[in-house]
Amino acid sequence: TGGSGTDIAGAALQLAGGKGTGDAVGGDIIFQTSDAGSTGTTLQSLTTKVTIIETGFVGIGETTPLTLLEIRNSDSTADAVDDILTITKDTSGTAAAGLGAGLVWHIEDAGGSEEQASIDVILDDVTDSSEDATMTFNINQNGTISEIMRIDGTSGYVGIGKTGPSELLHVAAASAPKTLIDASESTSGAPELILKADRASDGYTIAEIKFENGSGNINAGIKVFQGSSDNWGDITFVTNNGAENMRIDQDGNLLIAGTTAGAS
Repeated sequence: TGGSGTDIAGAALQLAGGKGTGDAVGGDIIFQTSDAGSTGTTLQSLTTKVTIIETGFVGIGETTPLTLLEIRNSDSTADAVDDILTITKDTSGTAAAGLGAGLVWHIEDAGGSEEQASIDVILDDVTDSSEDATMTFNINQNGTISEIMRIDGTSGYVGIGKTGPSELLHVAAASAPKTLIDASESTSGAPELILKADRASDGYTIAEIKFENGSGNINAGIKVFQGSSDNWGDITFVTNNGAENMRIDQDGNLLIAGTTAGAS
């Protein structure tokens, strides 16, 4: 202890590696434990678990860390995922929706070291065995930490610029959002957008592109239907909340205000 009496702070426990001389490096601090072996009375061997090298870098399972903290798990696992790092958040109160934990990046700017980005995991439902947890990605924009993307724990949907995504991928922005598929770095091939579905029968919808207003009404759209065989199909153009106005059928016929060739 640091002494006796009222409000006396405890003494620090100091561990030190050996001092070097001249331009030689100092000694490391090495923590070792023994691993279980075969049954018997033979003393187990000590193995290094944590190393603090002369630079202050810490290695857990790594004796020559290359960064401030390096964690290595070396075992015989060859076809499964091993958990390497666990972050736990407990509460002395009653867990409720909104409880979470995060990773925060502080980087020095002109005003000092400040938060620049974070990844948070937030509980939406705390019911045991049926929890939902959302993951959010946040960055510093114009001096304010703002969420830019989330994976919604309740639906599994991804929102970019949208905190309540309503589809598998929901992209939103205050100004007109744009999506770019760029293959300009490649000297061969062209970018593709593939919409894929398995439909066994003629006439079933394979895919569609909808153009909706803010109320969810369909202003226009494009639909593709399964044809009479796997390599055939019709493409239709709709307006007026989904009403079909034109079709190119599987035989190449252009149909206006009709769905079959020869119909009036």
